[in-house]
Amino acid sequence: MAEEYLVDRLKAMCEVQLRKMLTPRNAPIILYHTDLLNAEALKDHCFGIIIENYGETLYGEQVKSLPKPLILELLQRFAESRNPNLKKRRSRDGDDSSGSTRGSTKRRAPYRKVRFDVAADPI
Repeated sequence: MAEEYLVDRLKAMCEVQLRKMLTPRNAPIILYHTDLLNAEALKDHCFGIIIENYGETLYGEQVKSLPKPLILELLQRFAESRNPNLKKRRSRDGDDSSGSTRGSTKRRAPYRKVRFDVAADPI
């Protein structure tokens, strides 16, 4: 509602309350909605909660039901949290990957499909 009517103060107040209510269990649901509503700060916080509690959240049904772009971003952030060099390499290459591509003018490069032909491999 705050996004629809451009009421920034209301949006900020809602984000503060959601942060207080955020748990590892409800973080995937809130993450989904933050992506739809372009609430980037809360979205980052949701990713942080999910990654910090990955044993509890990462393999849950709620995470599996997220849209594929959010799952990919979550996995990328998870990998970066385990290996900081990945984040350095990504920032050096100029890919900010700041989340949702909704509303942004920058397009991400498509993933390259790699095909493995097992039958052609001589043993």
